[in-house]
Amino acid sequence: MYILLCGYPPFKGKNHKEIFEKIKIGKFSFAATEWKNISKEAKYMIKRMLTFLPDERVSAEEALTDKWIFEHTSQGENLPKKQFHQPIMLDILNNIKKITVS
Repeated sequence: MYILLCGYPPFKGKNHKEIFEKIKIGKFSFAATEWKNISKEAKYMIKRMLTFLPDERVSAEEALTDKWIFEHTSQGENLPKKQFHQPIMLDILNNIKKITVS
């Protein structure tokens, strides 16, 4: 989800060792300009999904019932479905293209 929303992975480094060290401490950021139009609810969901300690990390089942995901998918059929803003959808589509072309 992180990659789909911004186009790059949450953990960066000069080499694999540096990347794995960042993964071990769970350090990531939403500071780049790609995140300026992403909702606080989406960022909160990503934080929950990338929580370092497994016992504190959201499960797949819990993630699927998260308010942000629920409101934007068919799971919330009885609720009015919220639409993603057009610029965000275009960014997501472009990010998918980057991933599949690489």
